[in-house]
Amino acid sequence: MFTLHPYLIFHGQAQKALDLYTEALGLTIGMQQTYTSSGQEHTPDQSDWIMHAELCQGDHCIAMICDQPQHQKTQFIPVQLSLNYTDLQQMQRAFDRLSAGGQVTMPLAKQFWGAHFGMLTDRFGIPWMMNCDLPEEN
Repeated sequence: MFTLHPYLIFHGQAQKALDLYTEALGLTIGMQQTYTSSGQEHTPDQSDWIMHAELCQGDHCIAMICDQPQHQKTQFIPVQLSLNYTDLQQMQRAFDRLSAGGQVTMPLAKQFWGAHFGMLTDRFGIPWMMNCDLPEEN
């Protein structure tokens, strides 16, 4: 089982986009992390940029938003498709199939937020992110 979320990518404008979308569409912000709070690499002027935020309607995440400091506005596609899995093996199979003839941009691996995550661009040029939360350890 998986859910599909568009992932909107900005270059320093993610917070303004979040403000607009929540106001205009009556959405709420779920989880939100800046580059500083995440510990991810960034320049000092990018400290308050959004590393990851969820746009929610009720209890459901409908889209995700981030700033990508390493890219210029003209050098990237501003949307990625994000698949969130509940089954790691199913995610691995889908990752392998979608990346065939394409390019793995980040291999599937365990991440600091408690999930396995990877990124790829399929043979048609569509960028994908895949995430599977790991069971919580007691």
